[in-house]
Amino acid sequence: MSQSIRINSEAAPAAEWEDVVRQGLYRHNRAKTGSREIVRLSVLARDAQGQVVGGVLGESIWGWMLIETLWVHEELRGQGYGRQLMIEAEKVARERGCTHITLETFSFQALPFYQKLGYVIYGRWMAFLPVKPAIP
Repeated sequence: MSQSIRINSEAAPAAEWEDVVRQGLYRHNRAKTGSREIVRLSVLARDAQGQVVGGVLGESIWGWMLIETLWVHEELRGQGYGRQLMIEAEKVARERGCTHITLETFSFQALPFYQKLGYVIYGRWMAFLPVKPAIP
């Protein structure tokens, strides 16, 4: 491989370029961790009538569990159901052989909750400020 590398943004990349990047990542990950199949995660809390009143949604791949959504009905918050949902999600992650869990949230309320459970916040996007236009 050439030592002279140029990095640039492509406004409209060709499909075959995108395929080269994806297939390169897939080959690397299969060599390191096996299957590249995404397996969905749904852990639900239901009331006595069977109605969903909370849940954790996510997916696992390559030894990682990605938690995308955690929700508990407003009337049930503060009663430990969120913690129980996360404990069950962690159990499923371990059963699937996951060695890492990453959380993704758009909820301002979720960050202190996750920290209280012992999760470490590695970073967050501060996307609520307007983006300044580029100077011509």
